[in-house]
Amino acid sequence: MTITKLQADAKKYASDRLINVSEAKRLVTVAKSSGSKKPIDDVFEAIRVHTDAAVSTPATRAIISSLEQRLTRAEYVAYAQKAASGAGAWAPSSGTKVPKSAQPAAIQKIVERWEQSGDPVNVSSISIAGKPVYMFDQFTDFGAAVGLFDEAGKNIEMKQDTENVKRNSERIQAKYITPFSVPELKNWKAAISKTDIGVLLDFGSRGSRSDPETSRAMSAEMKDAMAQMKASLGANNRLELFHNRYDRTYLLTGGQVGGAGNNEYALFTNAGTPIKAFKISGE
Repeated sequence: MTITKLQADAKKYASDRLINVSEAKRLVTVAKSSGSKKPIDDVFEAIRVHTDAAVSTPATRAIISSLEQRLTRAEYVAYAQKAASGAGAWAPSSGTKVPKSAQPAAIQKIVERWEQSGDPVNVSSISIAGKPVYMFDQFTDFGAAVGLFDEAGKNIEMKQDTENVKRNSERIQAKYITPFSVPELKNWKAAISKTDIGVLLDFGSRGSRSDPETSRAMSAEMKDAMAQMKASLGANNRLELFHNRYDRTYLLTGGQVGGAGNNEYALFTNAGTPIKAFKISGE
């Protein structure tokens, strides 16, 4: 079977198992130049069939909003659901914010009805092959409420893009589990649990936790590693030190408050001698 440029480029960009927004825009350019009448279908098919990559939420929305294609009502609904789903935890307000003055009359009526029983409604929109879909999110006495509507105000059932979420969770799991599978880290690996959208890290389950700033266990080499992590992560960082109860190694961990950016790790012997240091990409 002949591999098209779109398929070849999708494979190239999927080396890290994630199609990000800049890569998606390059695929959009290739799809536009192909002359296909179904360019949106072509891009997602190239990724689905020829790679094991997930598509980030911004990348999904860039593909769907940047290409035009005739859609049936069922196809429009399916792509609206895909755009709203996200690759991990759903982010309902991450489209383009739509002020009340720019909302269609049908959308304004729904907003007014929702606001009778809760806080103000955040409304954002995404272009689905040239046609908007509107996403709502609101806090009420009963918790968060979310909704998805076309421009006529017709409700669209929200569905998770289960294949993309699964691909993304497997990518994240491999990103953490693989580096922790080496012999030096075997007694830390059990701190990583798989979840539906990625991993849960609980290094405290393997030993005691302390603040590296005040811990008396910090050797000169550990303090150097801490300084390097701070410089790499910037001011908004969080560093922790864990002492493994099984092999007595120390694990110094560093990341951004809020979870953005890279996570950094440095492993030391019980005496504070360096064993291994590595980073895991936050994307």
